[in-house]
Amino acid sequence: VTKKEIEDVSKLFRGIDDDNDGKLDKEELKKIYFNHYGKHLTDTELNQIYDKIDIDGSGKIDYSEFVVASMNEKELLSKEKL
Repeated sequence: VTKKEIEDVSKLFRGIDDDNDGKLDKEELKKIYFNHYGKHLTDTELNQIYDKIDIDGSGKIDYSEFVVASMNEKELLSKEKL
């Protein structure tokens, strides 16, 4: 992961974190999903996505969990990165 990619993810996270608590709750995730994709998530969809990202089961998505979810596996394993 390049320094620029880390900066971009960090900036995105801070922009999503409306209450500036360093963690994303379901409402923040739901809002950004709509703003980015133009689609409202059902509660079931939201819970499925949230459960996959919230690795430690804390009920909030912290920065490190967000970074893991944001990184595209193909991008990380590209010939240039390797």
